[in-house]
Amino acid sequence: LRRGRPTVHKRWDKNTAILSGDTMLTLATELITDVDDHKLRTVLNTFNRMAIDVYEGQQIDMDFEQRNDVCIEEYIRMITGKTSALLGCAAQIGAIIAGASEEDCSRMYDFGVALGLAFQIQDDYLDLYGDALTFGKPIGGDILNDKKSFLPLTALNIVPKEKSDELNTILAMSPSEDKINIVRNFFTQIGVPQSCEITIDKYSKKAAEMISNTKMSDSGKNDFYSLIEKLINRKK
Repeated sequence: LRRGRPTVHKRWDKNTAILSGDTMLTLATELITDVDDHKLRTVLNTFNRMAIDVYEGQQIDMDFEQRNDVCIEEYIRMITGKTSALLGCAAQIGAIIAGASEEDCSRMYDFGVALGLAFQIQDDYLDLYGDALTFGKPIGGDILNDKKSFLPLTALNIVPKEKSDELNTILAMSPSEDKINIVRNFFTQIGVPQSCEITIDKYSKKAAEMISNTKMSDSGKNDFYSLIEKLINRKK
């Protein structure tokens, strides 16, 4: 489920999902051709760079499934490609089309990257601590699939030495509803939610700083500040 609705490959099949993705990518490039000719090459290069970053980020995410030594720094690099590059590209392309300076276009990309990091870590948090009806997909999916998300990596990083064996035993449990509850309770005890909150706040402030440093109007900046607040305070 995604946002309360069956995913394409579940409602239909994998081939339909792949072809749908291919079609949407083609539609995106078709829309890009509406950009003024003197900006088209720059916009297209930005879009293509983003697409490759997303593909690489997704591959790294899949590679993580075969590893037990992933660190938080590697995770941040992965979601920078898989999630943040997309937001960074969207913000930068908007700036290019609007005629912003190279410096402000770069700041808008950095804004999107920082916001994407905050967004993804919030998503990881909601996957375990959210409400299934509001979140739009089953709670605890990352835990059941042993995903190397921000929460377990943080837990491994901050767990007291005397509790590390207990944490490893819990994470190695077979998938079940009990595992989700036990992991959630243990993470809460050692302060994982607070670590998520601190990190989300760090990246959201960085995103706001990038906007503040641009030369856009105050009303434009306020729109982006509102977007930051909306995304980091979301429940779904």
